Amino acid sequence: MKYILYILTVLFSLNASSQNAKQHIREGNKQYSEKKYEAANASYKKALEKDSKSAKADFNLGDALYKQKKYAEAIEQFQKFADKTDDKKARIAAAVAKAKTKAKAKAKKEHEKQEGLLRVASSEEKTSFKPSNEESE
Repeated sequence: MKYILYILTVLFSLNASSQNAKQHIREGNKQYSEKKYEAANASYKKALEKDSKSAKADFNLGDALYKQKKYAEAIEQFQKFADKTDDKKARIAAAVAKAKTKAKAKAKKEHEKQEGLLRVASSEEKTSFKPSNEESE
């Protein structure tokens, strides 16, 4: 009889924990739909604290991070999701986030190169241009 009560107690607590995680996911989804990505991020993390095996919370957290342009963290979350499931969506999401990260790094490097060229051109212009003291006739 003790064992039956113990098993029922464990099952009930697991179910309560799972329900609590689902509540946090629903809360995060609402915040996400309102474009409150940081708040959604926090809700998904709370869901994962309650149920670390929640693939849905992992994916949604990755998506919220992606919307905040935190691409490296999003990739990590999508990978966690992919490790928990065979869903192709996770691999695609991780690939998109990686591509975005690479494109962002490439654009930053190109921008820095252009700024350098502008600085060089500007300094050459200042040294090569000398106003004439003679008046035009």
